[in-house]
Amino acid sequence: MKETSGYIRPEWGDAKAVRLHFGLCKTTIYRLADEGKIRTSSLRERGKLRGKRLFSLDSIAAFIESRATGGEFDASFQGNPEGESDLTQKGVRVEVSETSPLT
Repeated sequence: MKETSGYIRPEWGDAKAVRLHFGLCKTTIYRLADEGKIRTSSLRERGKLRGKRLFSLDSIAAFIESRATGGEFDASFQGNPEGESDLTQKGVRVEVSETSPLT
């Protein structure tokens, strides 16, 4: 199981759990499984046609991380170390008003 800020993500989940944790639709999940990009397990009684398909949530997280762009992932990073926002770095001026729009 993967722990993130007090919450422990289960190792395996069905299609509904994958949608809840990652926002992936059922079609995408099964396509990734068919392509061998994520791990799955089928729980089915011998001789039965239907069962329960489970997906490894860790393998899905690893797949998503492998597709990420923009440098290395740093879980401890809490923002710009110089204290500037990303907008300021890109030359966009951001002003904050001290007055409330309701007054």
